[in-house]
Amino acid sequence: MDRLLPGADFESCCNSSYATADHHHGAMLIISSDAAREAARFEPTSAIVVERTELSTGLVTRLMRWTARRWSRAGQVPCGGRHRRRPGRRARADAARGSRFNNPIRYLHDNPPNTVILVFSSDGGVDILPQLRPRMDPAVVRPPSNRYVDLVAAAPPVWSVYQAWNRVSELAFYLSEEDCAAVNGASARLSCRVR
Repeated sequence: MDRLLPGADFESCCNSSYATADHHHGAMLIISSDAAREAARFEPTSAIVVERTELSTGLVTRLMRWTARRWSRAGQVPCGGRHRRRPGRRARADAARGSRFNNPIRYLHDNPPNTVILVFSSDGGVDILPQLRPRMDPAVVRPPSNRYVDLVAAAPPVWSVYQAWNRVSELAFYLSEEDCAAVNGASARLSCRVR
């Protein structure tokens, strides 16, 4: 919550989550940084826009009951959105999980405003989307990249360079722009030397 929705009322979000989880047929709770715009975007096909109000646990429970009856009568869950995929991006959908899990994944790949989605399965499981990588202290990331650069420069036996490379590639997501430039430069020098 603090990474995607800084300043959100955490206690209110937790209370809404608990009330949503009490719905025994499974449910989904979407917490958006721009709920008004998203509701307006989905209004014609998949949303009913209501006046902004504080969600109490009782109101969430009543809404869950109402939407469950409405959806079961309509025969389909109203999930909308532009489900096009951006080039080079693949949804990590899982056909075995059904639409309650897969629709939020497609929604998140459509560049919505910062959003946290809780998917409550009828069997008791809970998924929190998006699944973010854990935070990592730069002090943990920098030494392996520096070691790799130093090993390439020193021209040691090949196996130690590749051990260092394996550690750097495990941390690649966390490398700073400066670290990436240093590692890529070292890799280019190593590639020239190996040829």
